Amino acid sequence: MEDADDSETSSGMSSVSSDLDDENELQSMTGKGINHLCSELLELKAESDEDFHRNIFSNYSSFVRIFDEVKCMENELTQLKGHVLTQKKLVKDLIDGIHLKVLSEEITDSILQESEFAEPAPPSELAVLIDCISETLDILMFENKVDEAIAILQREDEKLQRMQFEDDSPEDLLLLYNSAIYEKKAMLTLN
Repeated sequence: MEDADDSETSSGMSSVSSDLDDENELQSMTGKGINHLCSELLELKAESDEDFHRNIFSNYSSFVRIFDEVKCMENELTQLKGHVLTQKKLVKDLIDGIHLKVLSEEITDSILQESEFAEPAPPSELAVLIDCISETLDILMFENKVDEAIAILQREDEKLQRMQFEDDSPEDLLLLYNSAIYEKKAMLTLN
């Protein structure tokens, strides 16, 4: 009986050992497959990383070039805005200058028409002042002494404002004085 038990035990052991061998062999094959799959994935990852770095390096110079072009375009846009503002100011000054010139011509024409029908009056102090200031400003602008011309225009503008409220000067002479000052201002800003 012991022999029977031994043979049963040995056949049971051989069946367990064969099951273990089969299981070990299966695990060994699965392990090899997983290891092979892992190594392929690692190779793919390395290739992908290389491609990614190559793309970054190849596109970096394009990115820097485009970035520099955008900066240049921003500078050009800023310059264009400045030019547009300058042109707007010049057009406004030109329109104001033309308007003042037309206004001064109308005032001058009306004064001339009135003087044709009236007795010639001696030139008033204001008329002499207008002629003197106009001549002085013309000379300063011709000599390109802008700061001095601006100072005179500011002083005369203040004087005109005082005269409008205080003085009993004829209104047509005040208008002529005003238009002469603004005409010279317009001429000065155009220079």
